[in-house]
Parts: sequence; C-alpha cells; structure tokens
Amino acid sequence: MGVDTKQPHPVTDDCCAPKRAESSPSAGPSSGSRAGLLSGGAVLGALFASACCWLPLLLIGMGVSTVGVAGFFETYRPYFLVATAGLLGAGFYFVYFRKPKCAPGEACEVPNPRLRRMSEVSLWLATVLVIAFAAFPSYVGAFFGDDGTGTAAATQTAEDVSRTCVIEGMTCEGCASHIRTAVGALPSVKAVEVSFAEGTAVVVFDGDAADDQAVTEAVAGAGYTARPRAEDSAL
Repeated sequence: MGVDTKQPHPVTDDCCAPKRAESSPSAGPSSGSRAGLLSGGAVLGALFASACCWLPLLLIGMGVSTVGVAGFFETYRPYFLVATAGLLGAGFYFVYFRKPKCAPGEACEVPNPRLRRMSEVSLWLATVLVIAFAAFPSYVGAFFGDDGTGTAAATQTAEDVSRTCVIEGMTCEGCASHIRTAVGALPSVKAVEVSFAEGTAVVVFDGDAADDQAVTEAVAGAGYTARPRAEDSAL
C-alpha cells in the first residue's frame, strides 16, 4: 500500500469573512449606547432643574423639613438646564450626525437598522421627558386647582382679623400650595390666600384669635420666610 504523504493544510482565517466587533480590542462604545447614556443624563439633569418644585412636595409628604431646599435648587436651576441641553444635543449628534469609524470588514461597518431605530425612539422619548421636567415649574399650579384667590375676603367678617405678609423663597405655584397647607392647618386661621405672582399671603384669623407668631413659624417650617408688608403693620 502506498503511504499518503500529503499533509493537511493548516486552518487559516477566511480573509473575506467579516470580523466581529468584539474581536477588535480597540472597539469602543457604539453611537447608540453613547446616545442612551447621554439621554439618561439629560433626563436626570432636567429632574434636578425642576427639583425646586417637586422635591419640597415629596419631602413634605414624607414629613421631612424643606427649609432651604427650594432656594438651593432654584439657585442652580440655570446650570442644570444648560447641562441638560448639552447632554441632549450630544445625544442627537451621536444618533444622527456622527459616523462610526470602523475598519474594513468589521461588523460596525454595516449599521443595524433595529438598533438605530431603538436609539432614535429612546432619544425622542428622553427629549419629551426633558421638556416636561424642565417646564414643570411653569405648569405645576394646574395640579393644585384653585389658588384660593378671593377666599379671605369672602369669609372675613367684621370680627375677624386679617394679616398680609410678604413670602420670600417661593419658586413656583407648588410653593404657594405648601404655604396654604401649612398656615391653613393652624387652629386660629379661618382662611388663607397665597399668591406666587405677588409673593404675598393674606391670613384671616377667626375672631380676635390672631396668632402672628404661629403663622411665621408655620411658613418657616414649610421652608420659606414671612415678613410684614411695608405698608402694613403685619407680622
């Protein structure tokens, strides 16, 4: 019998087969994943930008003091909004404008339509959420219904005592609701109006049971400051 002297050819990589993305150690995050991270950061930034309104509501519901919370987030609100816009803009850049850099034959050279569609949907969903959160201070008053305008005048009698004070620290209609709730819970208070637009509160006491100090403390406990109006001998 003859001996087959042919040696098997060594197995080599197919030069024409496309390489997988993970085979390249230098392959970084895809544009879609970067856009997802940027979109999430933008939503988080918008949440912080509107925290001056929703965070005090949350803390009051939990029975936690809100002193200084609204003012702190209101101070940094412009910075949060700028950061949010930057993150969202970067997300749109990675999804719609940036072209991935791939070596010939790598998988990322051929875009995946499904992944791209998911990135686009996620980005636009994040945009809607960002707008809703960033604009929250502008429409939060709608959640509280009537702001109490006219209540004090309608309920006050000749025997009742009325006080008007200036409220400092309000950043949106939600703040006015905090103060109405806090002051209205006092046993000596018959009615209370709080105007965010004017920055004032009108408190009507039942009869001559006026307790100015209690009102001041109630406003301070809600995280704001009450002081007499210049033309009144109020609190």
